[in-house]
Parts: sequence; C-alpha cells; structure tokens
Amino acid sequence: MSTAGPSHLVPPSNPDYEKWSDVIRELIRHEDQLRNHRMDWFLRSEGFFFAALAFAWDKRDASHLVVLLAVLGIVFAWMSAGGLELSRKAKAQARDWWDTNVRPHYLGPDVVAYRTAEDVRSRSPWLRAWRYGFPLLFTVAWAGVLVARLALVTPVAP
Repeated sequence: MSTAGPSHLVPPSNPDYEKWSDVIRELIRHEDQLRNHRMDWFLRSEGFFFAALAFAWDKRDASHLVVLLAVLGIVFAWMSAGGLELSRKAKAQARDWWDTNVRPHYLGPDVVAYRTAEDVRSRSPWLRAWRYGFPLLFTVAWAGVLVARLALVTPVAP
C-alpha cells in the first residue's frame, strides 16, 4: 500500500476503516476552516487597505502612502494566494491518502460529500475564485490605482 498522504498517517494496519474515515473527515474539515479563515483575513485586509486609500487619495502629501498601500495590497494578495494553495494541497493530500489506503476497503460514505472538478484536476485552475481569481482581481485593481495615481502626479517645474 502507498504511504502517500499526510506524513503522520501510515497505511492502516488496523482495518478499523470507520475510525480512519473519521480522521480524514476531520483533517478535511480542519483545512476547510483554515481556508475560510485565510479568505476572511485576506478580504478584510484588502478592505482595510482600500479604506485607507479612500482617506489618502485626495491628500496632496499622501502620494507615497497611496503607492505604499497599492504595493502592500498586491503583495498581500499573492501571499494570501500562497496560503490558500497550501490549504488546497493539504486537503488534496488527505483525500489522495484516503483514496489509496482506505476507500477501496470502506463501504461507508465518502469523506467528502461531493467530488468537484478540483478533485479530477480541472483544466482551469486559474479561474477558481478562491485560489487565484481574487488575488488576480485585487492585483489588477491595485495596479489600476497605481496607474491612476501616477497619472495624477504632476512633475515639479525646474
């Protein structure tokens, strides 16, 4: 049997498959909660950056702050995408371990209620909103802010 999967789990030597299904379900549930927390943190932080931008936009001496907020918004979007990708990989690893080591022997319900296109390795991973769509959307928005702000900056006459 393959040992691919969560590093602390080995192929079950004890055929108590009901126990293993509960363990894998709990791992998947935990990763889902982490993903929800990461998305919440990401979206709230981006909202905070845009709120700060609204206060700084029309201030004459806040050009550097606007640029800083835009750069932070872009960096934070892609840092969050990294965390979301790790969550996806951890969840997929738990499901793959289940599929390899327990599912062929287990007659009960699957550890996930519905297998989505993600489970069959969809051809459009960049379009999944939670994974890269939101970071890409915020990157485009912040790039637009940078372009608009730089267009408003008038050069100082010599």
